[in-house]
Amino acid sequence: MLNNQISTPLDGFEGPEKKLEIEFLPMQNASHNTSLRNVSKETWQTILDYVNCKILSATRNQHFDSFVLSESSLFVYDYKFMLKTCGTTTLLKVIRPLLALATELQLEVSFVFYSRSKFIFPDKQLYPHTNWSHEVECLDNYFDGTGYIFGPMKNDHWHMYICDYRDEEFTLRSKPDQTLEVIMFDLDPTVMKQFFKDKDFVSSKKTTISSGISKLIPGSIIDSYQFDPCGYSMNGLLENAYWTIHITPEDHCSYVSFETNISPELLGNRTYTDLVRDVARTFKPGRWYATLFADDHLFTENDISLNWEMSGYKTKNKTHMKFDGPYNVTMVSYEKETTKYKRLDWMKSKLFMKEDVDMFKLSKEESIPSSPGEEAMVLSD
Repeated sequence: MLNNQISTPLDGFEGPEKKLEIEFLPMQNASHNTSLRNVSKETWQTILDYVNCKILSATRNQHFDSFVLSESSLFVYDYKFMLKTCGTTTLLKVIRPLLALATELQLEVSFVFYSRSKFIFPDKQLYPHTNWSHEVECLDNYFDGTGYIFGPMKNDHWHMYICDYRDEEFTLRSKPDQTLEVIMFDLDPTVMKQFFKDKDFVSSKKTTISSGISKLIPGSIIDSYQFDPCGYSMNGLLENAYWTIHITPEDHCSYVSFETNISPELLGNRTYTDLVRDVARTFKPGRWYATLFADDHLFTENDISLNWEMSGYKTKNKTHMKFDGPYNVTMVSYEKETTKYKRLDWMKSKLFMKEDVDMFKLSKEESIPSSPGEEAMVLSD
């Protein structure tokens, strides 16, 4: 995240990210090495200029390239591009130049996945991110996919767009894939204090160790960056798995995201439940949710449905959806058992968006029960 000055409630930084993942296959008559990893750092920066973010550092291993950006992260595999950006970046404007580059490399699109959390400051977003309908319309200009909304509209919810040109047999033959995200709000101020630069600041590496981040997935190569005066980003590389964390520490808009595509095999004797609990314990959010996008043929029903009980937290909402293709999506949201929303003070000062004010009119302490129609909405245009 790019955070060059301390923000106030009126100009808080938009921590929640937009994410675009596109997988490619070589065209049938491709005549040369078509890997995206042949693309230079300079070319990637030219493409990222459409999004309004800069490459701050880069590292790589034998499986993929990793870039820490001024606003979040970019990961590039031979045939997969994953871009995650925060703030007011125009992420979907990357599609046109990216597809042009893919054509030059003799690649064709096989799978598209776009997702984002509910924005904290939606009125500050730039087109096409001004609302979900505009985003879906933009994606539909290039792909034949479908948009969904998971979770209750009056509380934390998650948007997803998916387009899969692969047949089911191809997916079942392929190596299983999964993406786990943990999205956290209302973070413990004592924990967040570590991500402000002060007179005792030494390095982002020291922060990565002292905060406990380095222990989340041991053995990883970690590329981290601490912003001035506050904010933190890191990319982790462990064999063919990435993981990434982005932190906005200011109290009025505190936000932390954790994401990984790590496989059960690389986790060793730990489970996804262990990992999610470790993440929550590290950052101590007031409220948070986890999402898991997973192939059917990798997980048991219990794994996919995220039957996770978290000590000190109560489950607020849970949405699970099985697609016609061989994969599932689950979202589970949590809140501290003793926590009242900090946002109540915002409502009193009239800084809240109308939908949040309406939420508090109904209940100050309890979540809004979602109707069956709200849990997983298919957006039809």
